[in-house]
Amino acid sequence: MTRVAIISDHYLAGSGIAALLRQHSGFEVVGPPAAEEERRQMLIRSQPDVTIVLSTSRAPEVVDLIGEVRAEAPDCTVGFISLQEDEEALMAALRSGARGVLGASLDGSTLATRVAELAARWSSLAWPGAW
Repeated sequence: MTRVAIISDHYLAGSGIAALLRQHSGFEVVGPPAAEEERRQMLIRSQPDVTIVLSTSRAPEVVDLIGEVRAEAPDCTVGFISLQEDEEALMAALRSGARGVLGASLDGSTLATRVAELAARWSSLAWPGAW
């Protein structure tokens, strides 16, 4: 069972990602999507295998969360989803330590596959135009 934490700047969007993952076997979403101020306690308490950082804006501080997650949970693989599908966000996330960058237009099955790849420590790029 892959333990997945979701950190999001938008509760509804994070809840949608959690709901999609819960429809697929092999995933345990470890609580509701955490807001920025709750993330540290959630990461320490839940010890996730994968943390998805979800950004609904272009705010640079959201990408900075990736580095903070890596510092607080060094054994956790981080994936990044942005609703602003632009190349700048992709590169910033990778520079910050994300192992995977996922576009927001993924269907539930593809999302589950990509999160499983992250759990297996593979790099995963599923971003329109990334190749």
